[in-house]
Amino acid sequence: MLFLLLLFFLPLQAQEEKNFFQQEKLYFEISKGYSVFNSGSFVKNLENNNKKLFPVFFTPESFFIYSTREQPFNRPSLYTHKEKFLFEYGLTAKLGFGFTIQSYNFEVRGYNTTSLLSSLLYSQYSGLIEVGKEEQALSAINAYYLILKTNFTMFKSIQQHLHLSYHFLTQSRWDPYLRLEAGLGKTTTGTNTDSFALTMGTRYFFHPNFFFVADLQATKISVYKSKFEYFGTQIPRGDAKIIDINLGIGVIPWDKTEHIPYPKKQLKTQQTNDLKEIIELVNFPPEERKEYKNLIQKINQVKQKLNIEITLKRGKLTLILLQDAFFPSGEDEPYLSGIRAIKELTKILKSTQYIQFQIEGHTDNVQIKRPRTIEKFQDNQSLSFSRAYQVWEIMRQEGFPKERISIQAMADTDPRASNETERGRALNRRIEILADRDLSKYPEITELLNKNY
Repeated sequence: MLFLLLLFFLPLQAQEEKNFFQQEKLYFEISKGYSVFNSGSFVKNLENNNKKLFPVFFTPESFFIYSTREQPFNRPSLYTHKEKFLFEYGLTAKLGFGFTIQSYNFEVRGYNTTSLLSSLLYSQYSGLIEVGKEEQALSAINAYYLILKTNFTMFKSIQQHLHLSYHFLTQSRWDPYLRLEAGLGKTTTGTNTDSFALTMGTRYFFHPNFFFVADLQATKISVYKSKFEYFGTQIPRGDAKIIDINLGIGVIPWDKTEHIPYPKKQLKTQQTNDLKEIIELVNFPPEERKEYKNLIQKINQVKQKLNIEITLKRGKLTLILLQDAFFPSGEDEPYLSGIRAIKELTKILKSTQYIQFQIEGHTDNVQIKRPRTIEKFQDNQSLSFSRAYQVWEIMRQEGFPKERISIQAMADTDPRASNETERGRALNRRIEILADRDLSKYPEITELLNKNY
């Protein structure tokens, strides 16, 4: 009981060590087992042997003697305890294979035998006992000279098993497992045995190379005929069904892996980072990351043909359509070539399922002066909105889901370059299509922007 309490309440050590069942590692454990249940034909035959050796005579004297004993009439009990040595090799992260050597001690408790004095008296006076009254005479002798209940070790059995085990948890200090075992054995009396066992238990890794083990094992041992005798009777044959509890300790020998504990502050930082990674995996699942990679690759293949640029803006994937190539000066109706480019771009964007886009209209800081343009657009703000809307409308007509796209008029509030030069102003007159995800923390995605296809 103390062992089980210790097993369940051991504190978790703040270390980086990988304390768990692992592939390609060897495990050795030694344990002690105690039976909690024994049954089977072997136990029944043991009782029958006891009745043959010393039958029960129901006289008042014998009843008094038997009733004061712990065991009932001629009902000896079988008790086993064992030592187990186990070797196991990790075939995979969850499967183990190995062999065990188990030394069983078969002890008999409460075996009824007559005392030496009773046997002597019986042998000396047997000639004086009336014919037909032998049982009464023996009963009377034993009533006065004790009937002994003997405890003795009948034999020891060495069982050798091969086993296959399944380990339910990975990356855990607790290692619950299910194990199937089968093998052969031999007793100290020369009797052959075979056995089959099912084991359920767990290990607890309290150190990188050491662990506690506790399990419950159900075993069926078949004992075959023996010439050895005890108290003048032959050792019984039959099946012994045993359930025992095993407690022990184990080690991982020859483990050359270096285990360096984390400093407490570093461990806390590591745990925080691990939690952030888990949250990030939920918020930015692998299928969406793959979608970004595919989109970048496709845009890189057609960016020169469609006269667009692809870059990162504040960490977000951004497609830039220079307005001078797509729109006439002061107009919101795109060129035919611009419409074709937007349609072809839409086909690529439609291949996505998770990415949200925002269309932003940008202008330079030169105020609208032409009367015709002023009649249609009051300022750069309305002009940038109208051009962004035209792109949105083309994309919607081409079947892009409108719920995944929005419009923002930026006018001259977010310039790419200086408005002091014509070149800078031309760069500032643009349409930007921004994806919603910040990719600055994902170099495996952003590094694709610099690749040429």
